[in-house]
Amino acid sequence: MLAPPELPDVSPNAFLSLLALGFLIAVGGHIYGSRPVIALGMILIVMAVVVLPLITLATGAG
Repeated sequence: MLAPPELPDVSPNAFLSLLALGFLIAVGGHIYGSRPVIALGMILIVMAVVVLPLITLATGAG
């Protein structure tokens, strides 16, 4: 039987920090009505939730 792959031992602090920063930037963009700032915040959120975890799993960093 195949053994399940080992997940890299990575601290979630970097992901959570980037997520929080993205939310703060997006909220600031909503407050000031700046669409580019809102988009930047959303891009940072997507990077923290989707892109960086996939890169971490693909490279096996840890």
